[in-house]
Amino acid sequence: MPKTGGSIRVRTNDTSLWATARRHGPAIAVFLVATLCVVAFLTEHPVRETAGDEPTYFRLAVASEPLDPSLPTLLPGNMPLYWWPPLTFALYGMMVTPADLAPSAPRLPHDRHGMELATPESFVRRVSLANAVGMLVSGLLIYLIALQLGLSPPAATVALAATTLNPRLLFYVQTLWPEWLHAVVLLSAMALLVRFARDEGVAWLALASALLGVAALIKGVTPGFMVVLIPALLVLCRGNDRLRLVSIAAAAVVPFALVTGPQLLRNHHEHGAFVLSTNTWINVEAGILPPPQARNPELESVFDLYRRSAADPITRERLSRERVVEHLTEASPLGTLKRIARNYWFSIRHSFFGGSVAGDRWEGSQGLTWMVPLVPVLSALLFVVGIAGIVLSWRSHRAHVVLALFLVYYVLALGIVGFNPRFFVQAAPLLGIMAAFALDQAGSALRSKVRDTSSR
Repeated sequence: MPKTGGSIRVRTNDTSLWATARRHGPAIAVFLVATLCVVAFLTEHPVRETAGDEPTYFRLAVASEPLDPSLPTLLPGNMPLYWWPPLTFALYGMMVTPADLAPSAPRLPHDRHGMELATPESFVRRVSLANAVGMLVSGLLIYLIALQLGLSPPAATVALAATTLNPRLLFYVQTLWPEWLHAVVLLSAMALLVRFARDEGVAWLALASALLGVAALIKGVTPGFMVVLIPALLVLCRGNDRLRLVSIAAAAVVPFALVTGPQLLRNHHEHGAFVLSTNTWINVEAGILPPPQARNPELESVFDLYRRSAADPITRERLSRERVVEHLTEASPLGTLKRIARNYWFSIRHSFFGGSVAGDRWEGSQGLTWMVPLVPVLSALLFVVGIAGIVLSWRSHRAHVVLALFLVYYVLALGIVGFNPRFFVQAAPLLGIMAAFALDQAGSALRSKVRDTSSR
């Protein structure tokens, strides 16, 4: 199969331990600093008020009993249907201890509702430790992907730093939201997809597809990319019909047969619908439809209206889908695009980091106030330079195209459901790679220009 576009640079230097340490020294230093920052972060800022739906994550973790007690809780097809994709709660349920349920357990207040929704501090600390490991592993995966794409070690270190030294992303280590769990699974799949694009090994694609299936059980944004990936393989595998057919079969069959399929079939058996969760369309509705208060200040929020529209979650989803379709057929396309643009601005500018620090809802966070204005600036810079990298990548090797394809899909999804700034967490590490790629390309062009000038 011919390569499309440019080529990935392969550097074959001295492989001795000292040479390896010198070549990757900056990355090693960044990773060590990031590890120290995580330890300091969890030690110095241990207590914060929970926000949004975090307490619900604990309640569902406690109630996350397998449908068949004789089978493992994490087995696809053995998890109950939740508002969110179910794997997070199955995993969190295994992390709950009797001490968390004791009446005397110290609990965290909620940012709006007080102690009646309080979550055990010990449980949050336990999840935070898992999130910290996930963030550091994600940084290593980002560095590995960047090197596989042919970026220089200094440029790959920029991508590593954008992930592990980013205060906005570091904040989500100490939350119950599954952003880092989803990110580490997603980035593992991306690393395997890049390997497939380089080596044409269908086994890498099959493993990546299985991991995408796992990611789909954590957050509902993943299945859309699985649908996009299959036709993309028709282009990526151009010139090799046999590889194309085998690849499409691997991408389509493996995740359904091993991961999502059993859960879909079980949900259909239990609830009469082939769904992984019951909050897909409400996320779209909240992202692109004007809020009910825009028409009538006395109306409830879109989520309150959603919950009260029907007792059955499947029916609520159907009604939400109908509202979205009706809006898209009747609303002005320009008005919808303007709302999506506002979603981008909101997702980049806002974060729970700034709200927790500025709102004084985070014990010991006063020393972090200087970061509050810095976070949106860094996010905007990462977004803009990352988009530039995506544009440049389309003319490069198809391994870059695989990564750019996911980012284009995810960035579009971020605009559609951009009401929640935490969805930026999964995009930021990959935007870091694309930003580093853009900087690497700019550096190479500058060096070539200098050489040309000096040789005249």
